[in-house]
Amino acid sequence: MIHQCNFRFRLNDTTRVPIEDCELFFHDHLHSSHNAIDELINHGSAILEQIRSQGMWLRGIKHKVLSIGHTLGLSSTTLQMIERRLNEDWIIFCVGCMTFIVSMFFFYRFWKS
Repeated sequence: MIHQCNFRFRLNDTTRVPIEDCELFFHDHLHSSHNAIDELINHGSAILEQIRSQGMWLRGIKHKVLSIGHTLGLSSTTLQMIERRLNEDWIIFCVGCMTFIVSMFFFYRFWKS
């Protein structure tokens, strides 16, 4: 909702400028924008904190799985091979994501032109 404050002034008219309503409108609009930005920042920081806690939780699970592997008698060579495979899968995932993003960019450019 855009509120315009347009006034028509005439020659030798009163010098009073009625801007109180406009100032109040803009103040309220800026105040609501400020509150919305504060809510976005708070929501973003909460999401970041959840991601950090999930990362620590997943690292704990990884260590527990490796300790279970040691308990079951898997050799260190087998565990290293599993670890290497996880790293290779992560690299393949990252390359796939980058390829997807680049292909979507070119598709978007093709679609818009």
